[in-house]
Amino acid sequence: MTVKSRTLLILVAVLVGLVGLCFALSPQSSDDGKAHVFMLDIGQGDSFLVVAPDHKKLLIDGGRDTTVLSELSKVLAPGDNTIDVMIATHPDADHIGGLQYVLDRYHVGLFLTSEVQTDTKTFTALYKELLKEHVTSYYARRGMIITLDSVHKTTFTILFPDRDTTNWITNPASVVGRLDVYADTNQNEYTSNLSPFGVPPAIKSESSSLLSNNEETSGIGGTKKVPGTVSNNLTTNSEKPSGVRGMRSMLFTGDSTSSVEHFLVGADPQDLRADVLKLGHHGSKYSSSTEYLTAVHPVLGLISAGINNRYGHPNIDTLARLKSLGIPWISTQQKSTVELTTDGAHQWTWKSI
Repeated sequence: MTVKSRTLLILVAVLVGLVGLCFALSPQSSDDGKAHVFMLDIGQGDSFLVVAPDHKKLLIDGGRDTTVLSELSKVLAPGDNTIDVMIATHPDADHIGGLQYVLDRYHVGLFLTSEVQTDTKTFTALYKELLKEHVTSYYARRGMIITLDSVHKTTFTILFPDRDTTNWITNPASVVGRLDVYADTNQNEYTSNLSPFGVPPAIKSESSSLLSNNEETSGIGGTKKVPGTVSNNLTTNSEKPSGVRGMRSMLFTGDSTSSVEHFLVGADPQDLRADVLKLGHHGSKYSSSTEYLTAVHPVLGLISAGINNRYGHPNIDTLARLKSLGIPWISTQQKSTVELTTDGAHQWTWKSI
C-alpha cells in the first residue's frame, strides 16, 4: 500500500469517527424512552423544541432570525431534517422571524397558529414560505390535541384561543398549550382510537394522524384552515382517558397577557396545572399574575429572554411574584440553551447544554 493510500484510509477513518462522535454527542441520538424539551437560546424571543420518546418533534416559535438554525443543529442529530409540527404562537417578529428559515431547511409536516395577523415583512415572508413548501396549516383552537408519540405517550393540548382572534392585538392572541408526558406503565390507559372529524377531505400528509380534536362544540375546538394552504383530515380522540392526564406536564404561553390568564383560570383551572411553566412574554410584568401562577402551581418557571434586552425582561415584579410563591426559575440569560427531560413517571430534570 502506498503512502498516499494509507493517508487516504486514515482520513476516511477519522471522518467516520467524527460523524459517529457527532451522533453519540447529540442529545437526541439515544432511544432513552424519555421526552426532551429544549429552551433554545435565541436571544430576545422564544423558541422551544419538544422531542417525544419516539422522536416526533414539535417546534414552538423560532426567535427573530437564523439563530434558531444553529441552536437546532446543536440538539438534533446530523441529517435529522424533519420537524413534525410547528406552532407560531402569534406573529411578533421575536417569535416567528426564524420560522421561515426553519421551513426552508427542514421538512415541516404541520403548522398551527392563531388567526391574529400583521402586515410586517416578517409575517408575509413566513406565509410565503408556508405556501411555497405546501405545509398543512390550521388555526389553533381550544380542544385540539397534537399526538406526538405513536402510542399517545406524549400529547400537546391547545387551551387558547377558543375563538377567532383576527382583529386582536398580537400578545393576547397567543396560542397557549399544555404538553403532557405519560409514563410507560400507563400506556394501556390512554391508547385510544381515532376517527374522522368533520373536515372536508383534502391532501393527506405524514402528520395527518398527529392532530386530533376532542371538542365538537361550535366555536370551541372548531377547525379553520389557514387561507391558501393545503389541509389534511383532522381526527378526534374518541376515548379520552378517564381521569388520566400526563404524569408530567409543561405549560407554554407565548406572550399571553394577564387578561387571558384570568380567562383561562375561570374556564378550567385544572387544565392549567403543570409541573413546569414557560412564563408569558419573557417574564414581562403584564403576564404571570399571582392568580395564574397559583392555578398552574409549577415547580419550575422558564424564562426566555435576551441578555441586557431593552425591555427589562424579566421584570422585577414578576420575579418577586415567583419568589413569594416559592417557584424557582431558570432563564436563557443565565443558562443559555436548557434541556429538560422526563420519562413521565419522574419529575423533570434540566441541564444547560
